[in-house]
Amino acid sequence: MAPSFYSLSLTEDFLLRYELRISKRSRYLRMRISDQGLVVTKPWDVSIVAVEAWLLSKAHWIIRHWQPPKTTPAIELSLSSEIDLKALQQTIQVCYEPTEPAKLRLQFKPGESLILIQGNIEQTEACQALLQTWLKQYTKLHLTKLLRQLAAETGFNYGRCSIKNQQSRWGSCSSRGSISLNAKLLLLPSEWVHYVLIHELCHTHEMNHSPRFWALVARFVPNYREIHRVMNRSMHLLPSWVNR
Repeated sequence: MAPSFYSLSLTEDFLLRYELRISKRSRYLRMRISDQGLVVTKPWDVSIVAVEAWLLSKAHWIIRHWQPPKTTPAIELSLSSEIDLKALQQTIQVCYEPTEPAKLRLQFKPGESLILIQGNIEQTEACQALLQTWLKQYTKLHLTKLLRQLAAETGFNYGRCSIKNQQSRWGSCSSRGSISLNAKLLLLPSEWVHYVLIHELCHTHEMNHSPRFWALVARFVPNYREIHRVMNRSMHLLPSWVNR
């Protein structure tokens, strides 16, 4: 369906032009400001009159962020509008909606691949913290299952698995065989994630980086040297919100 564009006078000197999208799955109105402008998504049974009334109620927020002061960064430059989960070949859209009460809350709609953050969305760091918490939970859901599968396939045994927002390591393995994985792994290619999990599983047999350890890794990931070299330089290339 071709995009539909509408115009609405928010004030006497501010004419808003926005793109309107219709979603059969949505149960509420939502909007986001992107590089292309304002995008509004509505349930199929909500009228244009209702959409415009809703936009007028949000006029103050729209104007402030449509033309932000030059002395402060625009909120859309500080907050992510999407999360690219390369490991899962999945992109999650992130929408921000200013609402009352101002307490921030995050809703995740798996079927729509959508995260909705509502409340006082000018609290940039708090919004980032919500996204980090969500990423840790989503990483745990997917990577603990993958780790169990790889352990079964390779014959390795490990203790417990935890997910952390580490700043310098992709993973670690304790002397008791407990494995810790970085929540940021879902943002990396699946081949890299596979290598990290194999790397930590191999540490359950070799708690070092000796030639025997690397020979063990090479049995399961023959091209580990290339992946290891690139990954060492990739942490700082991730979105800024995950490294706060």
